[in-house]
Amino acid sequence: MTIHEIQKINQQFQNKSLLLAELIPRTDMLEFGTLLRRKSVKIHQLFEMLVKTKSMTGFWRTLENMEDVMDDLIYELDRLHDVNCLLKLKAVDDFIKSGYDLLSIYSMSSEQVTNARMDVNKRV
Repeated sequence: MTIHEIQKINQQFQNKSLLLAELIPRTDMLEFGTLLRRKSVKIHQLFEMLVKTKSMTGFWRTLENMEDVMDDLIYELDRLHDVNCLLKLKAVDDFIKSGYDLLSIYSMSSEQVTNARMDVNKRV
């Protein structure tokens, strides 16, 4: 999967996150959807930095920051899941699943980037 394909999946998640306010008619859902969108934007920015960074110190710092933002997004998706346990909206379940799938893609991709970086450093 290319960075562009990952970005496209991320963009789809961002768009869906802003629609949460329509699915769950609560005043704080627009703010919550915006928070999810910001977190997913940040994850992609950090992923691009991870791929492009030259120094190992910067690489590990970026990876750590990316993992922190991913953990934050997991926490927020878990909160949404808890709310949806009461509402039982299939569209929200599908959104949550797409969020976990997105995180999975970033996790596997960052692991591949890390392994490639380690292989390059072993040869040097």
